[in-house]
Amino acid sequence: KATNNIEAYEIYLKGRALLLKRGRYMVQALEQFQKVVEIDPGYALAWAGIADVHSLMGFYGLVRPTEAGPRALTAAHRAVELDARSSEAHASLALAWLFYKMDPDHAGREFETALELSPHNTQARCWYGYFYLPVRGRFDEGMAEFRRALESDPLSAYPQAMLGIGRWTAGRIDEALTLARMALETDPDSFVAQTTLAHSLFATGRHGESVAAMEDSVRMSGDSAYANGQLAQLLSRAGRLPEARAISQRLKERALSEYIPFTHLAEAAFAAGDRDEALSLAQRACDEREPVFVIHARYAPTYEWLREQPEWKAMLKQLDEPPKTEP
Repeated sequence: KATNNIEAYEIYLKGRALLLKRGRYMVQALEQFQKVVEIDPGYALAWAGIADVHSLMGFYGLVRPTEAGPRALTAAHRAVELDARSSEAHASLALAWLFYKMDPDHAGREFETALELSPHNTQARCWYGYFYLPVRGRFDEGMAEFRRALESDPLSAYPQAMLGIGRWTAGRIDEALTLARMALETDPDSFVAQTTLAHSLFATGRHGESVAAMEDSVRMSGDSAYANGQLAQLLSRAGRLPEARAISQRLKERALSEYIPFTHLAEAAFAAGDRDEALSLAQRACDEREPVFVIHARYAPTYEWLREQPEWKAMLKQLDEPPKTEP
């Protein structure tokens, strides 16, 4: 069940293209999807797009999870109600359940439904491989999903970037660099590819290039806390501690007047050398079940510092328990 309105279809495609870039383009993507449902309120794919933007804005820390979660879940349920055979709608519902209900069993079933309905849904396959399978400890299967996604859509920057980030996570740095550069050639505005490039360059010892690449990521994200936290880490590891401390201080100041996730405050605090403060902030991120913390803290290389702390075992146990409150 699509739409008979050509204008709605064209605006929907524009929204999807913007969303795949991530970074500052997510807000623009939401505007496009909202235009679509004004034109055709029964267009399930547009409601799935709205759900995806809200889920990802909560993940990247642009809005509080308590705001993003209900919006994502409402839009995803609306998409499934309009078209129960829509792969995109079930993938949207899967992501929202994983991020905001913290229910991997239900999310896994929705992802599997999405991929049964459309095996070539590269977005669903990448989310399944990057968000769901690692939470289950199934890292090798996640990598296989990235490969399948790229085989389905070999000329798209998004699966190229996602396979690149998978290779970086697995320590296969040369492949990660190649894929990140390939994705940026395809789409110079790909935030995922740019961030992967920065981390991969650092792993090869090219610290100056790495920091410069992450500074580009900060600009591409609209100066997001998500990118700033990672920049602070790279600066600290490169021996540029005063600059890392400056980022940490700036994020603290921004947190007085805007929403800054505890996750990224913790990243920057640790980069600045404030271990106790970083652990305190990480605990608050855990308590709040910030989606980026729930997913990344378990396995991402940028959270190795946290997993080395004795406090991590207690946090992991807490993350494996159902949240006390729901969105």
